[in-house]
Amino acid sequence: TDSQSKLTVLARAKQSDQILYSKQRFDLYPDVYAATLDDINKAKQLTSLDKQRRAFSWGKSELVQWTDADGNTADGVLIKPSDYQEGKRYPVMVYYYRFMSDRLHAFPDMKINHRPNFAWYTNNGYAIFLPDIRFEIGYPGISAVKALTTGVQKIVDMGIADPKKIGLHGHSWSGYQTAFAVTQTNMFAAAVSGAPVSNMTSAYSGIRHGSGLARQFQYETGQSRIGESLFKAPQKYIENSPIFYVERIQTP
Repeated sequence: TDSQSKLTVLARAKQSDQILYSKQRFDLYPDVYAATLDDINKAKQLTSLDKQRRAFSWGKSELVQWTDADGNTADGVLIKPSDYQEGKRYPVMVYYYRFMSDRLHAFPDMKINHRPNFAWYTNNGYAIFLPDIRFEIGYPGISAVKALTTGVQKIVDMGIADPKKIGLHGHSWSGYQTAFAVTQTNMFAAAVSGAPVSNMTSAYSGIRHGSGLARQFQYETGQSRIGESLFKAPQKYIENSPIFYVERIQTP
């Protein structure tokens, strides 16, 4: 990835230095190009699948950095509305999972499903914020809260975000983080928590559909990052479960 776009090599000729590759940005569809390795600047564009998009307004993405609650440098992607005006504050949709800064130059997937369509939001006056989340073993819930709150405060301080109109959207693992976050902060005007785990104690011995595997590994050493079994560290499973703080929730 360079400072302008993301390049992906698709194929290389066996008997020459010819390559096929694609390049993309948030506002550039990943068309296919042909070039030689010694002179990629003279690439020939082979496809032109971006014509339909050119008729629509499109936002642009930029890298944002801030200092998190632990004093570390954090990264995220900010996508401004297509009609962005400097000095004006905008409603913001925060979407995340774990590391999102690698999507700085990613063209948005034009689908309608449980993932928000970034281009639709930017065309309707929203800014999009994609913060990185870095987890501390044993404390996935509060790790997410610290990353989200400091990241959102950064874009408020930048003059981009309307602090009263910030929404949070997560699904699956980030659905869990969203469910936990709204028990700890009232920063968000609304939240979408798709397919979350709300109780790690009851989910601990659930059976994964398809594989038939019990889920203990996921909570001990996998995505949930508790680091210990339910029997050795029951309090950590309780502390990281949104259901035990549900009476605190004030966010729609």
